[in-house]
Amino acid sequence: MSRLLWDFDYNWEVYTPPHKRVRGYYALPILSGHELVGHVDPKADREKKKLQIVSRSVRRGHQVAGAVSELAQWLGLRR
Repeated sequence: MSRLLWDFDYNWEVYTPPHKRVRGYYALPILSGHELVGHVDPKADREKKKLQIVSRSVRRGHQVAGAVSELAQWLGLRR
């Protein structure tokens, strides 16, 4: 369905068995302007108070570092 609406193939894989996941447990789509340009799979390490990036894939020419830093800050973690 997301392919038809946004020309971007995305499935939330939280309930997908690990061996069938394509992007990761909690991969989030990345919006740049008005288009979806990739995904980032973040993981919060609460003990170390750090946000880890398990996997990412972003279309060439787009940056996600700022968005990831904002997410870390919002969660009270460092990057």
